Amino acid sequence: MHDRQRRLGLAVYELAHATYRDSGAELEIAFDAGGGARAVAVTPQQRQERSMLWLNEDSPTFLVADPPAVAGQDRFRLEFRVDAHKRLTVTAYDLHRQALILDRQPVVRLA
Repeated sequence: MHDRQRRLGLAVYELAHATYRDSGAELEIAFDAGGGARAVAVTPQQRQERSMLWLNEDSPTFLVADPPAVAGQDRFRLEFRVDAHKRLTVTAYDLHRQALILDRQPVVRLA
């Protein structure tokens, strides 16, 4: 968090099962602009990135700090739950204003 920051949130990711992450290919075929194919090494970082799906990419910041946040100070207390519709929900309490600002607000639908 930074001084005067107003929008905060969390990136929510789904990780592939460990067998998928560990069974990634060492090489992949890449095509250049002319249509030529070549084998390219896949790095461990690329395999890890491909095994994660960013679930809330369209709305990663779902908390509004009003007044703006102060760096180094706790601002929100969050509680996450999964509801009957397989949605990850968040309840957020603003510690500065001492007020509930989100009550079981859906963040993402889970698979």
